[in-house]
Amino acid sequence: MSWQVDSLKEPYDYDSIMHYAQRIYQNGKMIEEVRPKDPNAKIGQREKLSEGDIQQANKLYSCPCKYN
Repeated sequence: MSWQVDSLKEPYDYDSIMHYAQRIYQNGKMIEEVRPKDPNAKIGQREKLSEGDIQQANKLYSCPCKYN
């Protein structure tokens, strides 16, 4: 399966709040859903917007806001 994503010329963001979790529970067992190229990458956080999320939203809506 192949997907096309418009990230507004921003680098791929493993830390995005929209990223799927790396492992999911399916049919009674844990399976690896997403395998990042970087084996040390942590993906699928749900705590806050990442800097990349904010940069993309700012670009999309022409907002000069900064994240602190």
